[in-house]
Amino acid sequence: FVLVLPALPYGVDGANGFSGDPIDAGTYALEEGTLRDVVLQVGAQLAQNGFRWTFVVYTHGAPGHAGAIFDAADAVSDRFHVTMANLSGTMWSDPARVRESDALRAHWFTTAQRASMTHDIHAGANETSLVLAEAPGQVREGWQRLAPVVGDGMLDVFRKAREPGWPGYVGAPAFASAGYGRAKLESNVKFDVALVAQALAG
Repeated sequence: FVLVLPALPYGVDGANGFSGDPIDAGTYALEEGTLRDVVLQVGAQLAQNGFRWTFVVYTHGAPGHAGAIFDAADAVSDRFHVTMANLSGTMWSDPARVRESDALRAHWFTTAQRASMTHDIHAGANETSLVLAEAPGQVREGWQRLAPVVGDGMLDVFRKAREPGWPGYVGAPAFASAGYGRAKLESNVKFDVALVAQALAG
């Protein structure tokens, strides 16, 4: 029996982390402690209802978000002697997953495009592709003409995000495609399922 809970549409950090503005019109975020408590309480109730394995899956990449979920999962596992795992928090520790991600980018994007996607970390080609694949009506018309927001490094990216007129994304949303989004989702599911199988097998 597999129970799939509804998605929690809130997390830690977002566009306000780039802009330096704690109140951002496009971001409604939680503090790390709040997210930890929510995940802990839900996980604890699952454990008390007899679920021995709980896997948390998400696509948000903020370090504070992952840390809060790791803390909650560890607390539930220790207290109730079950396994609650932050599945998505381990995604980039798998060399095979990284290789496949790189191969997908090489297949779907030109060398010049990939050069503009080095720090494609917020509403860029990757995330826009995922939404085009799953809910294309949620992508506002005109995304195809958006200029890339790139930098020589993360510090340069943060600097640009704090300049007046920052459009609210980092990366190259105009390079997005539903095809890449579907391929990326299929890859994510494949590796997530493999991790769950490994965990269940001990």
